[in-house]
Amino acid sequence: MCTSCEKSKTGKEIESRLLKYDKVKEAVVISKTNEKGDSHLYAYLVPTPGSPDTPPELAVSQLREYLSKQLPDYMIPSFFLQINKIPMTANGKIDHKALKGPPSGVLVGQPNI
Repeated sequence: MCTSCEKSKTGKEIESRLLKYDKVKEAVVISKTNEKGDSHLYAYLVPTPGSPDTPPELAVSQLREYLSKQLPDYMIPSFFLQINKIPMTANGKIDHKALKGPPSGVLVGQPNI
């Protein structure tokens, strides 16, 4: 598993595949290490806007199925988090430090282990 997906080809490849999914507007994939020292991929997703009556929601099982047809297992994120927008720095770059674990967004997936 990659240790620095925000800067690697692996993270960009996963993001690229997620952005081709019709229900995903924006995506960022990073690797995080938990307190036990285990690394997991986290996919932060902004859904494509739905109608006013139907808020957008992403189904983890569908995302995993979609990605599994295009990527090897080790590139499938362990967690998928639906967020309202991707945090940006004052310089207009993705603020990776602002992307927290599950409490900062709506957890839409469980570990893929």
